[in-house]
Order: sequence, then C-alpha cells, then structure tokens
Amino acid sequence: MDFGTGSLEWLRFVPDYHGNRKLPEGDRISLEIRRLRSVDMMVMAELDEDELYAWRDRHFEQYAESLGSEVMATVKRLPLSILRTLRIFVEHTRDFRNFEFDGVAETDATKIFLQLPLFPNETPLTEMIAEAIAKTAGLGADEVKNYEARLAGTPTRRKRAARASTPSQDSGSTLEGDAITTSGTTSR
Repeated sequence: MDFGTGSLEWLRFVPDYHGNRKLPEGDRISLEIRRLRSVDMMVMAELDEDELYAWRDRHFEQYAESLGSEVMATVKRLPLSILRTLRIFVEHTRDFRNFEFDGVAETDATKIFLQLPLFPNETPLTEMIAEAIAKTAGLGADEVKNYEARLAGTPTRRKRAARASTPSQDSGSTLEGDAITTSGTTSR
C-alpha cells in the first residue's frame, strides 16, 4: 500500500457555492488548501482551551488596529469549536482569488473567515472549506490526485470515463460524492 501523496501538498479548491463553479474560470472564487497531515490532526486534538486562547491572542495581535475594538471583543467571545476551525482555516489556506467585500479584494485568511456571510439554512462557506481540508487527511497519491480534480470542479478519471461510455481502466481510487472509494472499500 502506497501512503505517499505524490508530493501534492497544496490543492486548488473551487467551492461549489452559489453557482460558483458555473462561472467563467476567471470569475470563480477559489483558494489553495494545504493537505491535512497526521501531525496536524494530532496537534489539534491535543490543544486544550488555554492553548487555543493563547493562539487566538497571539494571532489577533496583528489585527487589533485594523479590525477595531468591537470586532476584537467579538473574537474574544468565539467558542472553542470556532477557534479550532479558524486555526485550521488560517494555517491551511492561501492564494485566495476573487474574494471581494464591498468591491474590495481580500486575500487575508483571517479577514476572509471573519467577513464571510452566514446565510440561514445553508452550510457556511467557511465550513465547506474546513470540510474540504479535513477530507485530505489520509489520502494516498491516487486519492489526492482525484480529490484535487474534484476540488477544482473537474470530473475525476472515473467520471470522465463513465461519460464517454467507456469502461474505466483505473482500478485505483476516486472520490465519488462525499465518499472515498479505494479498491472496493468505502469510507466516509
């Protein structure tokens, strides 16, 4: 069994959000996400609340002036679950494209996280991004390649083969829906 990732550490993610993937390529919002490694998961699992609050205080020092006291007071009240998501978001994202707020482009992960709207009865974009990052944990080289295609909104090798009505010669892995299928076994 090959546990390698084919040296793919950063993957381009084009969220399937409000018709984003149907837009012309240059107009789509997208970002790069860093593959979640075992060591990242171990560190996050072992962080206690004091460590998370200390991280929050250190991280937000640089934003105190630009965000203002009202936003900073709200940040101080964020629950631990949101702080964990924020930390993963900040440490595992980069190269944001077409994220605009009031006509101004934003590329800073923290500011994007704090400004993204929360629409009633739908999954927040921050959560979609965090889930995409989480799904990269434990993927081998073939799974990472297929997952990268799915993140970008392009069909995986298996789906392209099915569309062409030609049997797939790939006996490896592919991502279908939210499940990762590997040699006849499925995990969620």
